[in-house]
This record gives sequence, structure tokens and C-alpha cells, in this order.
Amino acid sequence: MRQYLKIKLATLVFESRLIRGKERHILANARALSGIFSKRHSLGQNLPEMPENVKKAMEVEDAKIKAQEAYDNFWGLQHHRKNRVRKEARDTHIALGFLKGMDYQAMERDARSEPNWENIERMILRYGDGATPQELKQRFEEWVQKFRPIPEMDEIRKVA
Repeated sequence: MRQYLKIKLATLVFESRLIRGKERHILANARALSGIFSKRHSLGQNLPEMPENVKKAMEVEDAKIKAQEAYDNFWGLQHHRKNRVRKEARDTHIALGFLKGMDYQAMERDARSEPNWENIERMILRYGDGATPQELKQRFEEWVQKFRPIPEMDEIRKVA
């Protein structure tokens, strides 16, 4: 069943890369509609040859509206990639590491926030194999207590 988690992690990585590519495409279109060019063309030299469809789009009265819609799409995709996909990939990585028998510190050395332990437990119970759900739950609770950062250490880190 660990194979399912490996596949899930691979698809999350692919989804993140796909979203990043779409973000770049949408941002380039929004900037073109706004008349903003990349840094290499900021001096006004060697301006790129604009495609006819971009020229026509810029001539239309609602080019600013289209540009704003493109920017909104960009920010929405970026938010989804950073806040949903990234967190789900992190939780999947930790669940897979637990099922492989790895230590939490070996997977995350300097974590700035705690993962979603409930989501990790859900994945472990769903994809864990070779043990009953009660055994997996007990092993996971012991593992979390063993490797969970101590709250006092967070205060020490802030002071240092």
C-alpha cells in the first residue's frame, strides 16, 4: 500500500510543477496586457516583437480588466500551490517516512511549523499495511510523542 503514497507524492510534485508553469504563462500574459515587459527589456532597448493577438488585446478598452483577471488567476493558482499542494505533499512525505520506519528529524530538520498530524494519521491508517489500524494508530501516537518538538524549545529559539 506504500506504493499508493509514492504515487500520490509523485502526482503532487507534478501538480506543483504544472501549476508553476501555468503561473508563469498567466503572469506573462497579464504583464503583456498591462504593457509591462521583462527586466531585460526595461531599458527600452531590443523590445520584443509583440504577437498580433497581444497588440489587438492591448488596443481593446477592457485590456486592463483582462489583465486584472489574469493577475487574479495568477494569485489564486499561487495560493493553491503554496498553501494546499505544498502542505499535502509535506504530510504525504511524513506519512511515507513513518511507514518506512524513518525518524521525523531525518525527514525534517528545521521545520518552522508543525505538520497536520491528523491528516498524516489518516493517510497512515488508509495506506498502512501489515498491521491492524489499532496497532498503526498506537505506533503513530508513540512516534509523534517521541519526535514532536518540545514547546519550550520554540521559546528558546525565539530568544536566541
